[in-house]
Amino acid sequence: MNVPGLYEIYASAIAELPHGEYLQIKARKTIEGLPLDGQASYDQLFQEYLEKSHYKTGSLFTNLLLGTALICQGKYCQKTFELITNLGVNLGLSFQIADDLKDIRPDKQELVKDALNDLRERNTTAPYLLTLSQLTHLKSPKVKDVMQILQKKDKESGDIELVFKELK
Repeated sequence: MNVPGLYEIYASAIAELPHGEYLQIKARKTIEGLPLDGQASYDQLFQEYLEKSHYKTGSLFTNLLLGTALICQGKYCQKTFELITNLGVNLGLSFQIADDLKDIRPDKQELVKDALNDLRERNTTAPYLLTLSQLTHLKSPKVKDVMQILQKKDKESGDIELVFKELK
């Protein structure tokens, strides 16, 4: 198919994905360095989560939609470009949050032991960040326990159960 600009759009999607993976790894390092006393600000971590989600899923949705619009119309104006980009970014973020929620609330057909893979892999997700933020706001002593577990590289079954309980 000879659609001018199409390959550039898809190349952009392919180029942005590794940056999202890098940001995910960087977030693991950030959380490892946070204090355990519940005095950390999770705003920065949440901004990093949004940026990572933009590059991992938002750019995929955006560039797919832009490419589809280009194939269908042959070209588009700046306003259409902005609207499609906005839609793609928001769809990508919605998809990422839904995926994060599925990880903490598996379907009935899935085994609970298969849940919390993001926790095992030390991925910073919206549910973990919001839980930490809420525990900190409530001045809960559990924030230290949850933070220690998030920082651990090798988690035990008791660790998983404690975080799972706090996420409910």
